[in-house]
Amino acid sequence: DFRAIQNELMIFWEACKADPRSVGMIYVKNRRMGASFLSVVELLESGTINQDKILGIVSKKDVTPKKYLTV
Repeated sequence: DFRAIQNELMIFWEACKADPRSVGMIYVKNRRMGASFLSVVELLESGTINQDKILGIVSKKDVTPKKYLTV
């Protein structure tokens, strides 16, 4: 489900990536904030913009990457 806070977070994240003075951000999250989905979105964007890029996802369970990365 779409949440406005996720939109604001992604806008802030894009600003962090665009600013050469930024070294990133500290993301303190609650449960059910969609962190796995946001990381997959970031991987997908990075993988489609850059050619020959190797991407991966780290997960505590083996089923999570399969759930997000299968077509």
